Amino acid sequence: ECGKTYDYTEGIKVNIKRMRHRDFKSHYPSNMNKPLPLGNPQKIYTQELGFPYYISDCLEDWPQFTTFVIIRLYGAKIRDEKISMPFMQFSKLYDQNIQHIRLDNGRVLMLDGYGIMYLDTLSLKIIDEQYELDYEIVEAWRIENKILPPCLLDVVDKYFKGKSDKKNIVKELTNEFGKLDPKTVEADFHLQQDKKMLNSSYGCMVMNPLRSEFICDENMEFHINKDYKTLKDMQAGLDSFYSKWNNFLNYAAGCMITSYARYELYEFIKVIGYENCLYSDTDSLYYVSTPEIENKIEKLNEEKHKAARFVELDNGKKEYYDCFELEPDIKAFKALRSKCYGVVTDKGLELTIAGVPARTIIGMENDEPIYLTREQELAGEEKDPIKALDHLDDEFTFHINTGVCALYIGAEGFGSDRKPKEMIIDGHKISTAGGCVIRRLEEKKISNIGKTKTNDDNYEEQISIDSLI
Repeated sequence: ECGKTYDYTEGIKVNIKRMRHRDFKSHYPSNMNKPLPLGNPQKIYTQELGFPYYISDCLEDWPQFTTFVIIRLYGAKIRDEKISMPFMQFSKLYDQNIQHIRLDNGRVLMLDGYGIMYLDTLSLKIIDEQYELDYEIVEAWRIENKILPPCLLDVVDKYFKGKSDKKNIVKELTNEFGKLDPKTVEADFHLQQDKKMLNSSYGCMVMNPLRSEFICDENMEFHINKDYKTLKDMQAGLDSFYSKWNNFLNYAAGCMITSYARYELYEFIKVIGYENCLYSDTDSLYYVSTPEIENKIEKLNEEKHKAARFVELDNGKKEYYDCFELEPDIKAFKALRSKCYGVVTDKGLELTIAGVPARTIIGMENDEPIYLTREQELAGEEKDPIKALDHLDDEFTFHINTGVCALYIGAEGFGSDRKPKEMIIDGHKISTAGGCVIRRLEEKKISNIGKTKTNDDNYEEQISIDSLI
């Protein structure tokens, strides 16, 4: 809450005079404008060559080439306890043999043992800066970076312009009639359509081209029809995939768009300072603000602005990609974990809680629906939005804005034998090789959202600054 002081780490306190929120404008589409790995892949290293290959060797080829590596980690330790937003994800560590590990919201603080990671140049750069590593690179490829063809960038521009024009309309209607007015809701619907099309221009580039296929025989049993376990199978699968005229988008380029976006957020985290960062999402950041920090942010924004692509809007103004935009000031902020947080601004309390709908119809009046928002349910009788935010804890249960949950069944994912499974769901026998059942909930407790359980005593979870402020 603004006006209070909090402990950050031992000996360091942070005084919260002002809090702000920024997010990137169309973050993934923005990074589609940058040089991407579109050349022919070249295998440049394998352990069979008999000499070691280092992260520094991979970074030397940037930015002309993107390097992709298989790296085996034997040990990792965060370089400084002040790094409150560690990069390495435990979920991305494969073929594990872990003796001991410490996690913070799924991020690795320290590990002993070994595991495999698949990383690109910019991801390697972040990990090398944040961690002391004991590692070996198993294999490495490099691909020349090029700009996407104009025909693809024109599609991105089309929906970026459409989204920006419609966003201005929604803003005007919200200011005049309110967020829930039918005119605003309809305009927002049209905005969301262009937003989906814009985001799908990136999404189409990260679809797995080598998905396993299953067939069902006369006994209703599933069998693998196509699978890709060997390099030969993968090559044949890719040749078949790209032989079709509509399969031309490059998966490696899609991965690099994600990496560019991640690295761009990381650049601003460093500029703001870990001790001032409260919470980061895919494309946004909540932070403690000072005039010095704002000057640093705008300086980095200006540097990016010089090279950024833009479109001209209906109102005659230029709309630039690659912009870290400022949102309204924040009076109070509280986060429990990823995708579970609340903010109080001049507009009141706003929540983001994965799996809990923004609002639910609770009745009708004069043929108009009556809604109850998740903010109203959390607040209850409390009128003060800051005090209402205090209700956000692991014991709160939503009974009205409960929504649905997805129960995943079937194939267990990466590295599993991918055998079909049979389960009894609500009295129905389900047989599938991989999918999910959507179920309506009678209640949803916040403590059940986004938590990972483990029975291994060697796994420790450390409370982060996100849960303290």
